[in-house]
Amino acid sequence: MLPAVRAWEWDLRPWALGRPAVPTVPSSFEGARPATSIDVGRLEREMRPGGDLEHYPDRAILQQLKDGVSDDVPPMTGSFLCGPHTGALQHVELATSKLNAVVEGGWGSAHGNLPYWPMRSDPYGIADETARAGKPKFRLTNDHSWPPAPRGEFASGVIGDATARLQSLNGSMDRSSWPEARLPRVHQVAEAAAVLQTAGARVTAAAVDVVAYYKQFGRQSREWHRNCAVTRDGFIVDERCCFGSAADATKCARASSLLVHRARRALQRFDAAHPSRDPTVVEWLRQRRAAGEALGCSDVEVDERWACLHALGMYIDDAGLVSIDDAVFDRSGAPVMRNGVQLTRAWAHFEILKASLAEMGLETTKEQPPSSVLTLLGVEIDLDTRRMRVSDDKRVKYAERASTVAALTVVGRDEFLGLLGRLNFAATFYPRGRQWLHAPWRAVRAQYRTAADQVVISKAVREQLRLWVAELGKPDHEGVPIGAAEAFPAAASPEVSAIYADAALECAGAGFCAWTVDGDELLYVQGEWSSAERESYLICDLELAASTFGLVALASETRRSFVYSFTDNVVAMAAMRTAAPRTEMMQALCGARSAWLLHHGVAEAVERITSKANLWADLGSRGRLASMLEQARSLGLRPRRVDVPAEWRDMLAAGAVGTGG
Repeated sequence: MLPAVRAWEWDLRPWALGRPAVPTVPSSFEGARPATSIDVGRLEREMRPGGDLEHYPDRAILQQLKDGVSDDVPPMTGSFLCGPHTGALQHVELATSKLNAVVEGGWGSAHGNLPYWPMRSDPYGIADETARAGKPKFRLTNDHSWPPAPRGEFASGVIGDATARLQSLNGSMDRSSWPEARLPRVHQVAEAAAVLQTAGARVTAAAVDVVAYYKQFGRQSREWHRNCAVTRDGFIVDERCCFGSAADATKCARASSLLVHRARRALQRFDAAHPSRDPTVVEWLRQRRAAGEALGCSDVEVDERWACLHALGMYIDDAGLVSIDDAVFDRSGAPVMRNGVQLTRAWAHFEILKASLAEMGLETTKEQPPSSVLTLLGVEIDLDTRRMRVSDDKRVKYAERASTVAALTVVGRDEFLGLLGRLNFAATFYPRGRQWLHAPWRAVRAQYRTAADQVVISKAVREQLRLWVAELGKPDHEGVPIGAAEAFPAAASPEVSAIYADAALECAGAGFCAWTVDGDELLYVQGEWSSAERESYLICDLELAASTFGLVALASETRRSFVYSFTDNVVAMAAMRTAAPRTEMMQALCGARSAWLLHHGVAEAVERITSKANLWADLGSRGRLASMLEQARSLGLRPRRVDVPAEWRDMLAAGAVGTGG
């Protein structure tokens, strides 16, 4: 490019009309407005004093929706013209139809000649989402991570010249002003429904998707030259947000928060104009409001989080809504009728949500009207049974995928990680399943690899995957509660046993000890580690073993349904709480103790205790049992030793021998 014109990005599209090229100009609400589906006029009005968005905190996203969404990339020099990825070439007709849809949808334009200079056409690909969707589904993705950082022979830059190397768009974005993105989770929608159910009234759930969500948001026109694609017939300029841009992902998520804010304001206005006439709901609102005020919550927080008849969340383009579904009356007490039938609150809320999205120029699809069962983001929420579980279609697909991998001897690393990601998600609803991921994750982390970057499917991996297949294959999947309303009983409750445990390693008589009090008895387990166990295990392994020995031996004696397990080792505490430890022995212990808890119907809460406060267990673990028992007798307690079941003691001993003890 000639030095005299190098300072500008040039729009060459006028050449097709016989006119000269012109410098690109930024879009703005006040000037050349962006090509967007969003009603920016309404947005501007609502931002004014008295409008719904007057005090909306994310002012930056409001401005960008009005002016065009920016990729926040500093000025870049040079052009980067890249063809499609292999996946798009393999599905060239499909990729072409997807690109043409950008033009047909009014989201971009096609050109036979270069539309801009300088210009970037990052590679694009076709993502096959058939397995996830349960039907043929392919998505066009733009790879703004190109060009990748050079490696090997080109480590200093493309063609060996570091000064000539272009940065990727995603790698060049200034993210310093981006607020932390917090997307809602399905369990939060379910928990909100559980809270509403405490009112004693019927609660229903609904959901909608937004059509082509990303494509509804116009891009800053000054940056269109950075969002082009090479086609068989020339070039396509995408004027809207797209998959593959880190900036677009972040800002479209922030736009979701804005849409939820607007819809909630509309829902609050409706509920204020149509207060509940159900006595149980009215009393529930009174109690909730009083509880919020007692905690010092502001009036706004009380209205939105405590005394509210609905909850709404939006994960990018998927909105989930739960509502108390009482009959609707106006302020005078007259019933609100619709086609001869009294309107219910949940249906009114559902219509308000759709209307709020439509006001902004968004069309909804995949609508699930209010009902007691909702499928959202692959999760079925059943408000009648108060359970949530993996949806049937995903359950079946996950089982098939796990079965296929279990039948292999080696599997590609990416394919295996994809399966484990899905099973990690499923483990949220299959609590026992977390124990069946230890061997697969060890295989991923193993240092040895085949030449093709594949993971070896060992006997242990195969066995755990088959456990998943068997569990996922059950159509009567129990799932987990949508929320817990009862607190764990206090430690002093007669339903509870408090078990204190400790382990020692580098001292004379090093071993384990755990104890609890039952009436006037001090029940305890105590023993020494073998030399093989001391050499084979980390202290965190032994601390978890001590707590586990105490649990299975002492809780069996007290026969109580709730156990507080106290430990002074934070690693053992984390393993008991999350059931996702890293060492092989801790994984085996966690799997076995989880199965024991489920089989015996015992609920456990794990708590941290300081080493100084854990005196008796410390004494017993260091071979000073006599001192511990003397102190207990001085308090009027009758000590009684309890044996650790042999199979549990053998688990630790066998592992030590197996590791070269």
